[in-house]
Amino acid sequence: MSRSEPNLKTEAAITKTRKAFPELTAKLKASDLEVQNYVTALEKENINLHRNIAKQQAEYMSLQSQIQVRAEEEAQRIIDELKLIEEAEEEANRYNTS
Repeated sequence: MSRSEPNLKTEAAITKTRKAFPELTAKLKASDLEVQNYVTALEKENINLHRNIAKQQAEYMSLQSQIQVRAEEEAQRIIDELKLIEEAEEEANRYNTS
């Protein structure tokens, strides 16, 4: 017998208990509602956490993009400065050789 198949002995025992203890049955039903509300609240919190994770991931990707752009800008700035230095050295060499 698999776990998904109902156990007839267990079902019979539950039915017998419900008949013998109606107050307990009512308390269990109330408890079921409380548990259900708790599970619903947990599921809602889980959704909120996943939303926050998605926002954080989007922010992370945005920051990564900004870092990439700034690194490329810095590399270009360095290349431009090196070109200016080379041009200044060439100009100085021309001036010194003439």
